[in-house]
Amino acid sequence: MPFECEVKLKSRELEMKRVGLLLLLSIWILSLNPASTSFSQEKKITWEKDGKEMALIPAGSFEMGDHFNEGKTRERPVHTVELGTFYMDVNEITVGQFREFVNQSGYDYPADW
Repeated sequence: MPFECEVKLKSRELEMKRVGLLLLLSIWILSLNPASTSFSQEKKITWEKDGKEMALIPAGSFEMGDHFNEGKTRERPVHTVELGTFYMDVNEITVGQFREFVNQSGYDYPADW
């Protein structure tokens, strides 16, 4: 049973990292050429630079952090994060796309990712 819980926690951590990377990449893509994207309230758009479909994510808030006190120190305390409206890629990114993002932006990510 403890091993099963550990596997579930690892899966949750990986999912959170994946979501974070998708958010980060989407924000980076929008920063490349914000003029080419209309921030009207269209539900979906096609990003002109790479032809990728993006979905509107409405403004809102969520609680970020370790609710179970089982994670790393940097995951505490739980706090509310407010985000404005933004667009996010509909599909996941590839390793190659992430590598290109790192190379172009100089983004430095934790070694344990």
